[in-house]
Amino acid sequence: YPGLPGLFVAAAYSGSSTVSSSINALAAVTVEDLIKPYTNMSERHLSWISKGLLVYGALCIGMAGLASLMGGILQAAISIFGIVGGPLLGLFTLGILFPFANSKGALSGLVSGLVVSLWVGIGAQIYPPPSEMTRPLPLSTEGCNFTATDSLNWPGLADNWYSLSYLYFSPIGTIVSISVGLIVSLLTGYRLKVESRLTLMKEDTTPYYLIKFFKDRVLRRTGKFDLTKDRDKNFGNTNPAFCDTEMNL
Repeated sequence: YPGLPGLFVAAAYSGSSTVSSSINALAAVTVEDLIKPYTNMSERHLSWISKGLLVYGALCIGMAGLASLMGGILQAAISIFGIVGGPLLGLFTLGILFPFANSKGALSGLVSGLVVSLWVGIGAQIYPPPSEMTRPLPLSTEGCNFTATDSLNWPGLADNWYSLSYLYFSPIGTIVSISVGLIVSLLTGYRLKVESRLTLMKEDTTPYYLIKFFKDRVLRRTGKFDLTKDRDKNFGNTNPAFCDTEMNL
């Protein structure tokens, strides 16, 4: 069909621009946020380091080659995002739900989640699940008189651990990150006091204002009002002639 090859080439070129921007962003973030704040290197050395981070491009090319072995595009996308996103979800969940977690626990949980997710993800590609678990097409061997046996070194983990669905990559990374983060935080001295600037107050949440709004509406409809609310402004509580006892009455 004339025209279709041109559409495919245009799609490839448009996608390559996005990939190149992402690779450049990875190199820039690595230099500016991970190397520059902790070293006293000159701009010339930092420039050479940023150019040397072409390893990101090599990894992207390697992942492109690996994607051809990961089945359909949906399975490949969910597998990659699950391996990377699961530990990140565990990291944020650890910080939100467990304020006593410290930086050592968070870093250990993130690294452990990534290692376990990569372990099960790569193992699933090297040792694919057996045919009885993948719903193969019905293939008849009737009339075939050729018999062959192969002895394969199949590890014990291949039947249970590596045969997990790719949909479980993300939950595995999340659970491992939270579990390891909690254990390491408790063993290394958990944080007793959290800085107020790092906490989310109830006044900063939308449900607080919704509850307050509906509560005010109900009080107005029922005719009830609170004497203690805004009493400094409405009743002149700053006047020495008034006191808290009189206002409460």
